[in-house]
Amino acid sequence: MKIVDGKVVAETEEEKTALGATLEADTTGLKSKNAELIGKLKELKKLEGIDADEYRTLKEQAAATEAEKLKAAGNWEAREKQLLDAHKKEIDTLSGKLSTLGKSLEENVLIATASQAIAAEKGSAKLLMPHVRSQTRLDDNGRPVVVDEAGNVRIDAAGKPFTISALIAEMKADVVTFGRAFEPSGSSGSGSQGSTGSGGGKTINIADFNNLKPTARAAYMASGGTLQE
Repeated sequence: MKIVDGKVVAETEEEKTALGATLEADTTGLKSKNAELIGKLKELKKLEGIDADEYRTLKEQAAATEAEKLKAAGNWEAREKQLLDAHKKEIDTLSGKLSTLGKSLEENVLIATASQAIAAEKGSAKLLMPHVRSQTRLDDNGRPVVVDEAGNVRIDAAGKPFTISALIAEMKADVVTFGRAFEPSGSSGSGSQGSTGSGGGKTINIADFNNLKPTARAAYMASGGTLQE
């Protein structure tokens, strides 16, 4: 190739072909760039008459408004969660108080009922109450009932729930286990066993008492006899 009057002139066919390819590539690139510039020009024409500072201000205000909306939504969700948590805490506290109140009420009813039954049989509440409380509870209707070791309601011979009064009477009849928990029902006579104390009741030591037959033990305690070490 050579330069003639400031222009590139091809001297051979190969140079002509290469020069043509270069010109075509440059032309294609220019057309593509021209199309891009025309597109941007069209976008700029849409903004004709709009103040650039005003546009920037409006855009910043829109962004700030959107940020406030998101912030407000977040605050509301947090506030809603706080209200729900506080409500749940109040319900849990109230449920706890009701549960405690219910247990206290049940305890008072059972103790009052048992105390009355024990007093009627001239028993010792201090000795008998722990045994009575371990075998009693309130049923679904709030009535005192006696339960067995498995927690099931005991039923009497008539098919009715066993009462606390019946339980105390049952304990009183078991003189071997609960004899000391009830007042003696009589005084000694001329044929009593053992020595006679100042109170007039019969007294027998525990070893001799244990050697008696069950029926004799029951009869002895029922007659007002007492035991000594």
